[in-house]
Amino acid sequence: MEFIVSEAALHQQVGGPEVMAEQLVSLLDDMKTRPITLRVVPFGAVAMPTHMVHLLEFAGADEEPTTAFDSQSGMTFQSRPRQVRETQHYIEAMRTLSLSVEETIKLIQSIIKGTS
Repeated sequence: MEFIVSEAALHQQVGGPEVMAEQLVSLLDDMKTRPITLRVVPFGAVAMPTHMVHLLEFAGADEEPTTAFDSQSGMTFQSRPRQVRETQHYIEAMRTLSLSVEETIKLIQSIIKGTS
C-alpha cells in the first residue's frame, strides 16, 4: 500500500505531543515491517487541490482498477477508464510533489525529536 499525505497531517495534534510521537514512531515501524510506502508532500511544495482518493489495483487479479472517493456521506466507487486515468494522473502528480521515502523518514524522525 502507498500513502501520500500532507506534512500538515504529521504536525496536527491528536491526543497531545506524546501521543503524536507514539503515532509517528508507529508509522516508521510499519514502514519497516509491512509492505507500506509513505510519502509526504512538504509544506514547501506547490499547492494543489487535495482530496481523499483511493486507487485500488490488485496485482494478478482479473479485476479492473477502481477509484474510490471519500465524502461525508460515504464512499463513491468508479471503475470507468476515464475516472481511473484521472485518478492515476492525480496520484502521479502527488508523487512528483512528495518527498522520497528516505526524505519522508528523515522528516518524521525530525518531527519526533521536535527539530522540524
